[in-house]
Formats: sequence, C-alpha cells, structure tokens
Amino acid sequence: MVAAALAMEARLVAAAGALADAGVPAVVLKGTPLARRIYGRLDARGVPVDVDLLVRRRDVARATESLGDLGYHARSPQEVAARLKAHRAVVLAGPAGVPIDLHWSPFPAVLYPASEETVFANVEPFELPGMTVAVFNRPLTVIHLAAQYAQGGFTEIRMVADLAAAWSAWAEPRMANQVAALSRVLGVHHTVDYAFGVADRLGLLDRPSPLIRSVPARRLSWLLPRGRPATATGPDYVGMCLALGLADPIRAAASLRWAAWPPRGMADPGEDGPAARSRRVLRIAAATISTATSARGGRPPAPDPRP
Repeated sequence: MVAAALAMEARLVAAAGALADAGVPAVVLKGTPLARRIYGRLDARGVPVDVDLLVRRRDVARATESLGDLGYHARSPQEVAARLKAHRAVVLAGPAGVPIDLHWSPFPAVLYPASEETVFANVEPFELPGMTVAVFNRPLTVIHLAAQYAQGGFTEIRMVADLAAAWSAWAEPRMANQVAALSRVLGVHHTVDYAFGVADRLGLLDRPSPLIRSVPARRLSWLLPRGRPATATGPDYVGMCLALGLADPIRAAASLRWAAWPPRGMADPGEDGPAARSRRVLRIAAATISTATSARGGRPPAPDPRP
C-alpha cells in the first residue's frame, strides 16, 4: 500500500510541477498531503484513486493544456466549456487509468457562495518529496472535509473520521473561532455544524467542536443522528436532497434545478436525451418526497446545550 501511495504522490508532484511551470497557481485537495498532515503517515487514508487539484477559474484553459502534455485529457473541449458554466470540476482521464479532478471551486458553486478570493487567501505551503505544494490552511481544511461529507450524501464516514483526526491534531480556542467565522463567510456553516455533530455522536471527538448553533443542522441531526450507511452505486438523490437542507433555500432550489436539467454536455453519455432527463426528474422528485416524508412530523430540534 505504501508503494502505491508513493506512486500516486509522484503523479501528484508531476502534475503540480507542470502547472507551476506553466505559471498556474494550484492547490492540492485531499490526497497524500492530507494523510501526511493529519495522520503523519502516507498510507493512513488508503491509496487515493485520483489526483485533486484546484486552480482559479481563469486558469482552467492553461491548466488543461499543461496537463495535456502529461497525457491528461477531458472527453472533449465542449465538456470543459459546459462544466465551466455550471459546475466546479472536470475529470481529466490520464495514464494508467489514474484521472485528475481539476477543480475551479472546492464546493458546488451553485450551492455555496464561496468566493475565489476567500478560498485562495486561506492556503499555506506544504513540503512533499521533491516539491513544495499549496494546500488549504487548517481552518479551511476542516471546513472542506465537512463539505465533502455533505457532498457524498452523508455516507462517507471516512470523511467524518478525517475531520475528527484533523480537529484532534489542530484544535485550539482561536482555531474554533476561525472555523466558525470562515464557514459562515463561505456559506457552509450548517454543513460544518452537522458534520461535527455526527463526529461527536460517533465518539470521535476529544475536544469541543466550533460553536455554530445551526438550526438546520440540528434538524438533520434528529433525522440522521449518526449519518447514513453507504448507499448503492449510482446517483444518490436522497443524499443530495438531505444536503440541500443545509443550504440557503434559494441556492438549494437552483442546485435542484441544475441536477434535474443539467446544461447540454454535462450529463454522462446516454443520459442527455429527453427520456433520460424525464427519468432523472422523476427520480429526483421521488427522492424529494421520500426525504420530506421522513422528516414530516418530526419534533422540533432541542435547544443547543452548549453555553
């Protein structure tokens, strides 16, 4: 496992180096740097299946061109253009079947109002063998892990374990305030509060969590006190609807509309015609009804016991 993790880290360094040579500032998301930072071991989170890099939106074209020289390519230029309109990343297929997820936002852009300036103002250097890369600073790393948990439909308990490990390694009173304040600026405070609540109920926290006091998070905690079990493969529309409950209602509605009617070129092959769109709308409607029915009649959230 260590050898495979080292090989993935070498791919990451090569990709980050290509972007640096092209003058494209990039941030490494998750991957082996996260394992080194919070666990002190390269293989602590298993072997990454891809490389996640974040660039500024204006640099996407230069980044894809630079990574293309290493053998990483999107399915088509049209896919990149379509995703730039309404998404946050594009998958670049690469050598040996290892893709790069090239992001221009660390969060779903339709769902969370995170500004690019705020995100790139919260990075710090990290030393990898052969290269210094940029990573999120500690408060933003914690916030990003919580957001990843929500984006996975609350099924990836590994993200909660990573969140708890990072908090155990880094928590201090000042950082708790920084996480609470920055999560509000980025619009993900409800999600952060819920993720910390799950970690606490699973017995993973050994320090007090940031004080956010989110009512939507407490409502979801009543419905899913310990998260969700892993779901079957395929689109998880119930998980998507649950995550939307922690977002601003207007943004949640826009995100739901985008999921039902993605721009042309965004859907997977075979899922872009009228019949496929109708099936997707019906699945999302069923998931919405199922989620609402599960929550219907629920008692109001208990008062926050923290001072």
